[in-house]
Amino acid sequence: MKIIADSSFLMMCIDYGRALLTVLEEKLGDKLELVIPDVVRSELERMASLKGRRGALAIGALKMVEEAEVMDTYNRESVDGAILELARRTGYPVATVDKTLAKLLRANGVRVVTVTKTGKPRVERRLL
Repeated sequence: MKIIADSSFLMMCIDYGRALLTVLEEKLGDKLELVIPDVVRSELERMASLKGRRGALAIGALKMVEEAEVMDTYNRESVDGAILELARRTGYPVATVDKTLAKLLRANGVRVVTVTKTGKPRVERRLL
């Protein structure tokens, strides 16, 4: 199953370990293929220059991006808008831990996969 990942989700995968993807795959019963919007890659590149933990997580997330499919987006006004546009265009669900983005996506009929602060995946019933 192809799934769009935002920067918050990728950074959480680095923080909690890539095993988080395995847990999601088990819950969904399907292998996940990450799709990264080009604006998310750009956002991670900017964050990678930051000092401290956030910069280190962004660097790790960029390594995950190297193994994923990067897709062009056409909405340059905001990262969230670009993710919404790509999800609508492709029909792929979005993996995020950003509550504001998740709310926007759900309001627009996009399926959302999220992870709690404790690392527990939450998958909408429509995906199971």
